[in-house]
Amino acid sequence: MLLGVLPQYRSAGVDAALIVETLQTAINRGYIGGELGWILENNDEMNKINKLGGGHVYRTYRMY
Repeated sequence: MLLGVLPQYRSAGVDAALIVETLQTAINRGYIGGELGWILENNDEMNKINKLGGGHVYRTYRMY
């Protein structure tokens, strides 16, 4: 699944609503974990969301 919000709608609550709805649906379906993959190191917003949600970095990819 890919999740994204157009720049003009960021910080307007749309991103938070998508995250809450996605998490609630996963919980209702019995998911007990998940993975956020391919988040760039400089994507501060997504890294902050990951950390606030109790996530941790366990793999780092490098592109040269």
